[in-house]
Amino acid sequence: MDADRQTWRRMLVAPAVAALAAVSMNGVVAGVRAQEPESPYAGRLAKAVFLSDRVAEALTEVAAKAPPAAREALLAAAARAKQPEPALATPAGPPDPRVASSLGRRRALAQGMVALVATPEARAESVAASGALLPSAPSPVEDAQGIGIELGLAELAEGYLKAHRESALAPYLYPYLMVQYRLAFEAQASAKALEGQKTSAKKYRAFRLRALASTDPLVKAVAEDIDAQLYLQRPAPDHPRNFDPDACCRDK
Repeated sequence: MDADRQTWRRMLVAPAVAALAAVSMNGVVAGVRAQEPESPYAGRLAKAVFLSDRVAEALTEVAAKAPPAAREALLAAAARAKQPEPALATPAGPPDPRVASSLGRRRALAQGMVALVATPEARAESVAASGALLPSAPSPVEDAQGIGIELGLAELAEGYLKAHRESALAPYLYPYLMVQYRLAFEAQASAKALEGQKTSAKKYRAFRLRALASTDPLVKAVAEDIDAQLYLQRPAPDHPRNFDPDACCRDK
Protein backbone atom coordinates (compact mmCIF):
# COMPACT_ATOMS: atom_id res chain seq x y z
CA MET A 1 0.00 0.00 0.00
CA ASP A 2 2.83 2.42 0.90
CA ALA A 3 4.55 1.63 -2.37
CA ASP A 4 1.36 2.46 -4.26
CA ARG A 5 1.07 5.79 -2.44
CA GLN A 6 4.67 6.69 -3.29
CA THR A 7 4.08 5.81 -6.93
CA TRP A 8 0.98 8.03 -7.08
CA ARG A 9 2.86 10.81 -5.32
CA ARG A 10 5.65 10.68 -7.92
CA MET A 11 3.10 10.69 -10.74
CA LEU A 12 1.45 13.82 -9.36
CA VAL A 13 4.59 15.72 -8.36
CA ALA A 14 6.74 15.09 -11.45
CA PRO A 15 4.48 16.94 -13.93
CA ALA A 16 4.18 19.86 -11.56
CA VAL A 17 7.96 20.12 -11.21
CA ALA A 18 8.37 19.89 -14.99
CA ALA A 19 5.80 22.62 -15.47
CA LEU A 20 7.56 24.91 -13.01
CA ALA A 21 10.88 24.24 -14.73
CA ALA A 22 9.36 25.06 -18.11
CA VAL A 23 7.90 28.30 -16.79
CA SER A 24 11.25 29.22 -15.27
CA MET A 25 13.15 28.44 -18.48
CA ASN A 26 10.63 30.39 -20.58
CA GLY A 27 11.13 33.31 -18.26
CA VAL A 28 14.90 33.14 -18.69
CA VAL A 29 14.59 32.97 -22.48
CA ALA A 30 12.14 35.85 -22.49
CA GLY A 31 14.51 37.84 -20.31
CA VAL A 32 17.43 37.18 -22.65
CA ARG A 33 15.36 38.15 -25.67
CA ALA A 34 14.23 41.31 -23.90
CA GLN A 35 17.88 42.29 -23.47
CA GLU A 36 18.69 41.78 -27.16
CA PRO A 37 18.58 44.92 -29.31
CA GLU A 38 15.76 45.38 -31.76
CA SER A 39 15.66 47.27 -35.03
CA PRO A 40 12.75 47.97 -37.38
CA TYR A 41 15.13 48.04 -40.36
CA ALA A 42 16.13 44.35 -40.46
CA GLY A 43 19.70 45.27 -41.43
CA ARG A 44 18.69 47.41 -44.41
CA LEU A 45 19.74 50.69 -42.80
CA ALA A 46 23.22 49.44 -41.88
CA LYS A 47 23.77 47.95 -45.32
CA ALA A 48 22.56 51.13 -47.04
CA VAL A 49 25.11 53.28 -45.20
CA PHE A 50 28.10 50.93 -45.11
CA LEU A 51 27.72 48.19 -47.72
CA SER A 52 26.02 49.89 -50.66
CA ASP A 53 27.62 51.65 -53.61
CA ARG A 54 24.35 53.57 -54.11
CA VAL A 55 23.94 55.11 -50.69
CA ALA A 56 21.35 57.77 -51.57
CA GLU A 57 19.10 55.34 -53.45
CA ALA A 58 19.45 52.67 -50.76
CA LEU A 59 18.53 55.12 -48.00
CA THR A 60 15.51 56.31 -49.98
CA GLU A 61 14.33 52.71 -50.20
CA VAL A 62 14.85 52.26 -46.46
CA ALA A 63 12.89 55.45 -45.75
CA ALA A 64 9.92 54.18 -47.76
CA LYS A 65 9.46 51.27 -45.33
CA ALA A 66 10.69 52.98 -42.17
CA PRO A 67 8.58 53.96 -39.16
CA PRO A 68 6.85 57.29 -39.91
CA ALA A 69 8.77 59.11 -37.18
CA ALA A 70 12.11 58.23 -38.83
CA ARG A 71 11.28 58.96 -42.47
CA GLU A 72 12.14 62.64 -42.48
CA ALA A 73 15.62 62.05 -41.04
CA LEU A 74 16.27 59.20 -43.48
CA LEU A 75 15.18 61.24 -46.49
CA ALA A 76 17.40 64.11 -45.32
CA ALA A 77 20.30 61.66 -45.05
CA ALA A 78 19.59 60.41 -48.56
CA ALA A 79 19.53 63.99 -49.86
CA ARG A 80 22.92 64.69 -48.28
CA ALA A 81 24.37 61.55 -49.83
CA LYS A 82 23.00 62.52 -53.23
CA GLN A 83 24.78 65.87 -53.35
CA PRO A 84 27.74 65.51 -55.74
CA GLU A 85 31.27 65.98 -54.47
CA PRO A 86 33.35 67.63 -57.23
CA ALA A 87 36.63 66.41 -55.74
CA LEU A 88 35.54 62.81 -56.28
CA ALA A 89 34.20 63.24 -59.82
CA THR A 90 35.61 61.08 -62.60
CA PRO A 91 38.44 63.03 -64.27
CA ALA A 92 38.34 63.95 -67.94
CA GLY A 93 40.42 62.01 -70.41
CA PRO A 94 40.77 58.35 -71.38
CA PRO A 95 39.08 56.03 -68.86
CA ASP A 96 41.31 54.30 -66.35
CA PRO A 97 39.54 51.31 -64.75
CA ARG A 98 41.68 51.40 -61.62
CA VAL A 99 41.07 55.11 -61.04
CA ALA A 100 37.37 54.70 -61.76
CA SER A 101 37.11 51.80 -59.30
CA SER A 102 38.95 53.70 -56.56
CA LEU A 103 36.84 56.82 -57.06
CA GLY A 104 33.66 54.77 -57.00
CA ARG A 105 34.59 53.22 -53.67
CA ARG A 106 35.61 56.60 -52.27
CA ARG A 107 32.32 58.17 -53.39
CA ALA A 108 30.35 55.42 -51.62
CA LEU A 109 32.33 55.96 -48.42
CA ALA A 110 31.97 59.74 -48.57
CA GLN A 111 28.24 59.46 -49.24
CA GLY A 112 27.82 57.26 -46.18
CA MET A 113 29.80 59.73 -44.10
CA VAL A 114 27.74 62.79 -45.01
CA ALA A 115 24.51 60.82 -44.81
CA LEU A 116 25.21 59.82 -41.23
CA VAL A 117 26.88 63.01 -39.98
CA ALA A 118 24.99 66.14 -40.96
CA THR A 119 27.64 68.80 -40.40
CA PRO A 120 29.68 70.98 -42.78
CA GLU A 121 32.83 69.76 -41.03
CA ALA A 122 31.98 66.15 -41.85
CA ARG A 123 31.41 66.95 -45.51
CA ALA A 124 34.67 68.86 -45.72
CA GLU A 125 36.56 65.98 -44.11
CA SER A 126 34.86 63.23 -46.11
CA VAL A 127 37.01 63.69 -49.24
CA ALA A 128 40.34 63.05 -47.50
CA ALA A 129 38.89 60.46 -45.13
CA SER A 130 37.42 58.41 -47.97
CA GLY A 131 40.91 58.06 -49.41
CA ALA A 132 42.47 57.26 -46.05
CA LEU A 133 40.05 54.37 -45.43
CA LEU A 134 41.03 52.55 -48.62
CA PRO A 135 44.22 50.48 -48.91
CA SER A 136 46.81 51.91 -51.26
CA ALA A 137 47.66 48.42 -52.52
CA PRO A 138 46.13 44.94 -52.40
CA SER A 139 46.73 43.00 -49.22
CA PRO A 140 49.97 40.98 -49.49
CA VAL A 141 48.32 38.16 -47.56
CA GLU A 142 45.61 36.35 -49.47
CA ASP A 143 43.09 34.16 -47.67
CA ALA A 144 40.13 32.28 -49.06
CA GLN A 145 37.73 33.71 -46.48
CA GLY A 146 38.69 37.35 -47.04
CA ILE A 147 39.53 37.86 -43.36
CA GLY A 148 42.56 39.99 -44.15
CA ILE A 149 40.50 42.41 -46.21
CA GLU A 150 38.08 43.24 -43.38
CA LEU A 151 40.84 43.45 -40.78
CA GLY A 152 42.89 45.68 -43.10
CA LEU A 153 39.96 48.08 -43.52
CA ALA A 154 39.42 48.12 -39.76
CA GLU A 155 43.10 48.86 -39.16
CA LEU A 156 42.96 51.83 -41.54
CA ALA A 157 39.86 53.22 -39.82
CA GLU A 158 41.37 52.84 -36.36
CA GLY A 159 44.56 54.49 -37.57
CA TYR A 160 42.55 57.38 -38.94
CA LEU A 161 40.76 57.84 -35.63
CA LYS A 162 44.04 57.84 -33.72
CA ALA A 163 45.55 60.39 -36.10
CA HIS A 164 42.42 62.60 -36.03
CA ARG A 165 41.21 62.48 -32.44
CA GLU A 166 38.86 65.42 -32.99
CA SER A 167 37.49 64.05 -36.25
CA ALA A 168 34.03 65.23 -37.22
CA LEU A 169 33.54 61.77 -38.69
CA ALA A 170 33.96 59.84 -35.44
CA PRO A 171 30.18 59.20 -35.21
CA TYR A 172 30.43 57.50 -38.61
CA LEU A 173 33.63 55.61 -37.92
CA TYR A 174 32.39 53.89 -34.76
CA PRO A 175 29.57 51.96 -36.49
CA TYR A 176 31.80 51.58 -39.57
CA LEU A 177 34.26 49.71 -37.37
CA MET A 178 31.41 47.65 -35.93
CA VAL A 179 30.65 46.51 -39.48
CA GLN A 180 34.27 45.70 -40.34
CA TYR A 181 34.85 43.66 -37.19
CA ARG A 182 31.46 42.00 -37.60
CA LEU A 183 32.37 40.90 -41.14
CA ALA A 184 35.78 39.73 -39.95
CA PHE A 185 34.13 37.77 -37.13
CA GLU A 186 31.79 36.05 -39.58
CA ALA A 187 34.67 35.16 -41.91
CA GLN A 188 36.72 33.86 -38.98
CA ALA A 189 33.79 31.73 -37.87
CA SER A 190 33.71 30.12 -41.33
CA ALA A 191 37.46 29.53 -41.14
CA LYS A 192 37.21 28.23 -37.53
CA ALA A 193 39.77 30.86 -36.52
CA LEU A 194 38.84 30.97 -32.84
CA GLU A 195 41.57 33.33 -31.62
CA GLY A 196 40.74 35.76 -34.40
CA GLN A 197 37.07 35.63 -33.45
CA LYS A 198 37.94 36.50 -29.86
CA THR A 199 39.91 39.58 -30.96
CA SER A 200 37.27 40.72 -33.46
CA ALA A 201 34.49 40.27 -30.90
CA LYS A 202 36.39 42.34 -28.33
CA LYS A 203 36.95 45.13 -30.87
CA TYR A 204 33.33 44.94 -31.99
CA ARG A 205 32.08 45.38 -28.45
CA ALA A 206 34.36 48.36 -27.85
CA PHE A 207 33.11 50.27 -30.90
CA ARG A 208 29.55 49.12 -30.26
CA LEU A 209 29.61 50.90 -26.91
CA ARG A 210 30.91 54.10 -28.51
CA ALA A 211 28.34 54.02 -31.30
CA LEU A 212 25.41 53.28 -28.99
CA ALA A 213 26.47 56.15 -26.73
CA SER A 214 25.78 58.63 -29.53
CA THR A 215 23.11 61.25 -28.90
CA ASP A 216 22.31 61.42 -32.61
CA PRO A 217 19.18 59.31 -33.28
CA LEU A 218 20.32 58.25 -36.76
CA VAL A 219 23.78 57.14 -35.63
CA LYS A 220 22.24 55.19 -32.76
CA ALA A 221 19.65 53.61 -35.07
CA VAL A 222 22.40 52.45 -37.43
CA ALA A 223 24.39 50.94 -34.55
CA GLU A 224 21.29 49.17 -33.22
CA ASP A 225 20.52 47.87 -36.71
CA ILE A 226 24.01 46.38 -37.03
CA ASP A 227 23.82 44.81 -33.59
CA ALA A 228 20.31 43.41 -33.96
CA GLN A 229 21.17 41.20 -36.93
CA LEU A 230 22.12 37.56 -36.51
CA TYR A 231 24.71 38.18 -39.23
CA LEU A 232 25.52 40.75 -41.92
CA GLN A 233 26.87 38.65 -44.78
CA ARG A 234 27.71 35.12 -43.65
CA PRO A 235 25.62 33.03 -41.29
CA ALA A 236 27.52 32.44 -38.04
CA PRO A 237 26.51 30.44 -34.98
CA ASP A 238 27.59 33.19 -32.57
CA HIS A 239 27.24 36.94 -32.18
CA PRO A 240 30.30 39.05 -31.28
CA ARG A 241 28.19 41.02 -28.79
CA ASN A 242 28.33 38.15 -26.31
CA PHE A 243 30.94 35.81 -27.79
CA ASP A 244 33.06 34.50 -24.92
CA PRO A 245 34.18 30.90 -25.43
CA ASP A 246 36.48 31.08 -22.39
CA ALA A 247 33.71 31.92 -19.93
CA CYS A 248 33.28 28.30 -18.87
CA CYS A 249 36.96 27.99 -18.01
CA ARG A 250 37.07 31.21 -15.96
CA ASP A 251 34.05 30.09 -13.92
CA LYS A 252 35.76 26.90 -12.77
